[in-house]
Amino acid sequence: MQLAHGAHATIRPFTRPPHATKRNRRQVVAQAKRRSDKQAADENEQSDLFLKAIWGLSEAGGDLRARFLGGNKGSTAVPDQRRQQSSISRDEAVAAIREDWDDVYFVSGRGKLAAYDPDCLFKDDFASFRGVDRFKRNVSNFGGLTEDVDLKSTSWDERGDSLKAGWRFSAILTLPWRPRLAAAGATTYVFDRVTGRVVEHIEEWDVEPRKVLKQLLSPAKRPSDNSSAVERFMWSVSKGQPVDAWLAVSQPALLLGVLTFAEMAALRVVGVSNILPGWIIGSNEMLAWTMVLAGVGGELAKRLR
Repeated sequence: MQLAHGAHATIRPFTRPPHATKRNRRQVVAQAKRRSDKQAADENEQSDLFLKAIWGLSEAGGDLRARFLGGNKGSTAVPDQRRQQSSISRDEAVAAIREDWDDVYFVSGRGKLAAYDPDCLFKDDFASFRGVDRFKRNVSNFGGLTEDVDLKSTSWDERGDSLKAGWRFSAILTLPWRPRLAAAGATTYVFDRVTGRVVEHIEEWDVEPRKVLKQLLSPAKRPSDNSSAVERFMWSVSKGQPVDAWLAVSQPALLLGVLTFAEMAALRVVGVSNILPGWIIGSNEMLAWTMVLAGVGGELAKRLR
């Protein structure tokens, strides 16, 4: 294209209309939100599966412990036959539930549960099963792993054939790294219209599964220099500090490596082949050297800090 002599061409930069820019910005924000929501949903699903596995293992472990060490001698459950043959009024049922709350029943397992039908359905975010006796075993097993328990009632709503009680709960779990489990939620008690007894006990936790899992993996308070290696390791892991996690276990790793070398030397003296399978990290020697070098490196790093 030719311009007439003396004419000037003005080149203007291309700019999107204001409404197009705003629309694109909204699309970007919406896409980012969808990705974030999907990631959170995936993390919650994975955490939920993990917590369900922990629940199953804890129940099995509690049953084994009860079998070998004896059951819950403090149990004061009302005999099933009596619960089956008698009906109770709503006032009696609610009064019995309040007594269970006074005994911190769903942590300690000490409640009488006198208002419950023996085949009551118990359901929460992690499990569902029937039977008062099984419920008492589970909460007793859980109670044996807790201390500094704090349970508060936050609401009490009776309507129709149900009662919904809100609660706030916290406790220290007596695991080696001593995590604190804290949550809020509500329990719904559904009453049978004929017997007046609780036939459904439904717990709702007002916390995301991934947050519960994070609590379980983190010590309740920041460890000191005198805290155990496990507490310092779990704290570092929960905070995303791999170097500090390595330093926390360097001394135990060094000791374990030395003991592994000693074990192999002793076995060679008596003419027995190594007990540890050679495919763990290529060979038993490699495993021992890895632990020793990691331990020595960690201890040196501590000195240089």
